[in-house]
Amino acid sequence: MMVAGLVIVCLVLAGTFYYLLNNSSSGGITFSPATVSCANPVNFTVTLHLPSSVKASDTLRETFDGKVVNTFLVDDDSTIIKQSDGSWLSTSATSVDDMTAPAPPAV
Repeated sequence: MMVAGLVIVCLVLAGTFYYLLNNSSSGGITFSPATVSCANPVNFTVTLHLPSSVKASDTLRETFDGKVVNTFLVDDDSTIIKQSDGSWLSTSATSVDDMTAPAPPAV
Protein backbone atom coordinates (compact mmCIF):
# COMPACT_ATOMS: atom_id res chain seq x y z
CA MET A 1 0.00 0.00 0.00
CA MET A 2 1.47 3.34 -1.10
CA VAL A 3 0.19 5.21 1.90
CA ALA A 4 2.13 3.13 4.46
CA GLY A 5 5.58 4.13 3.24
CA LEU A 6 4.62 7.76 3.00
CA VAL A 7 3.08 7.69 6.48
CA ILE A 8 6.39 6.48 7.95
CA VAL A 9 8.26 9.30 6.22
CA CYS A 10 5.64 11.82 7.33
CA LEU A 11 5.93 10.67 10.94
CA VAL A 12 9.64 11.43 11.04
CA LEU A 13 9.22 14.73 9.24
CA ALA A 14 6.27 15.84 11.32
CA GLY A 15 8.18 15.21 14.52
CA THR A 16 11.22 17.06 13.29
CA PHE A 17 9.10 19.92 11.99
CA TYR A 18 7.34 20.11 15.37
CA TYR A 19 10.72 20.33 17.09
CA LEU A 20 11.91 23.06 14.73
CA LEU A 21 8.76 25.11 15.17
CA ASN A 22 8.85 24.94 18.94
CA ASN A 23 12.56 25.06 19.71
CA SER A 24 14.43 26.92 17.01
CA SER A 25 14.50 29.99 14.86
CA SER A 26 16.44 28.37 12.02
CA GLY A 27 16.85 25.02 10.30
CA GLY A 28 14.53 23.30 7.93
CA ILE A 29 13.39 20.34 5.89
CA THR A 30 13.79 20.17 2.12
CA PHE A 31 12.20 17.65 -0.26
CA SER A 32 13.70 16.95 -3.67
CA PRO A 33 11.61 16.95 -5.78
CA ALA A 34 9.63 19.56 -3.88
CA THR A 35 6.30 17.72 -4.27
CA VAL A 36 5.73 14.14 -3.11
CA SER A 37 2.41 12.43 -3.72
CA CYS A 38 0.93 8.97 -3.18
CA ALA A 39 -0.90 9.39 -6.48
CA ASN A 40 2.42 9.66 -8.33
CA PRO A 41 5.16 7.85 -6.32
CA VAL A 42 8.71 8.97 -7.12
CA ASN A 43 12.17 8.51 -5.64
CA PHE A 44 12.83 11.50 -3.39
CA THR A 45 15.40 12.88 -0.98
CA VAL A 46 14.71 14.57 2.33
CA THR A 47 17.35 16.89 3.78
CA LEU A 48 17.02 17.93 7.40
CA HIS A 49 19.08 20.79 8.82
CA LEU A 50 18.99 21.50 12.54
CA PRO A 51 20.69 24.62 13.91
CA SER A 52 23.75 24.59 16.17
CA SER A 53 21.52 25.45 19.13
CA VAL A 54 20.31 21.83 19.05
CA LYS A 55 22.22 19.61 21.49
CA ALA A 56 22.92 15.88 21.13
CA SER A 57 20.83 15.32 24.25
CA ASP A 58 17.79 17.20 22.87
CA THR A 59 14.69 15.13 22.30
CA LEU A 60 12.90 14.95 18.95
CA ARG A 61 9.25 13.99 18.99
CA GLU A 62 7.58 12.31 16.06
CA THR A 63 3.93 13.30 15.85
CA PHE A 64 1.08 12.10 13.69
CA ASP A 65 -2.30 13.77 13.74
CA GLY A 66 -1.21 15.75 16.79
CA LYS A 67 -0.22 12.68 18.82
CA VAL A 68 3.37 11.86 19.80
CA VAL A 69 4.20 8.43 18.38
CA ASN A 70 7.93 8.31 19.11
CA THR A 71 10.60 10.25 20.95
CA PHE A 72 14.36 9.94 20.61
CA LEU A 73 17.52 11.88 21.33
CA VAL A 74 19.19 13.68 18.43
CA ASP A 75 22.38 11.71 19.12
CA ASP A 76 20.49 8.38 19.02
CA ASP A 77 19.66 8.84 15.34
CA SER A 78 22.81 7.85 13.45
CA THR A 79 21.54 9.59 10.31
CA ILE A 80 21.74 13.05 11.93
CA ILE A 81 25.39 14.11 11.71
CA LYS A 82 26.89 17.05 13.60
CA GLN A 83 28.64 19.45 11.22
CA SER A 84 31.84 21.45 11.83
CA ASP A 85 29.79 24.63 12.42
CA GLY A 86 27.81 22.87 15.18
CA SER A 87 24.64 22.42 13.10
CA TRP A 88 23.17 18.99 12.35
CA LEU A 89 22.50 17.49 8.92
CA SER A 90 20.61 14.43 7.76
CA THR A 91 19.95 13.39 4.18
CA SER A 92 17.85 10.35 3.39
CA ALA A 93 16.59 8.87 0.17
CA THR A 94 13.22 7.19 -0.20
CA SER A 95 12.49 5.01 -3.19
CA VAL A 96 9.22 4.36 -4.95
CA ASP A 97 9.35 0.87 -3.41
CA ASP A 98 9.54 2.40 0.08
CA MET A 99 6.59 4.66 -0.68
CA THR A 100 4.51 1.74 -1.88
CA ALA A 101 5.52 -0.74 0.86
CA PRO A 102 2.64 -2.45 2.65
CA ALA A 103 1.75 -1.23 6.11
CA PRO A 104 3.30 -3.16 8.99
CA PRO A 105 0.90 -5.50 10.78
CA ALA A 106 -1.15 -3.96 13.57
CA VAL A 107 -0.01 -4.83 17.06
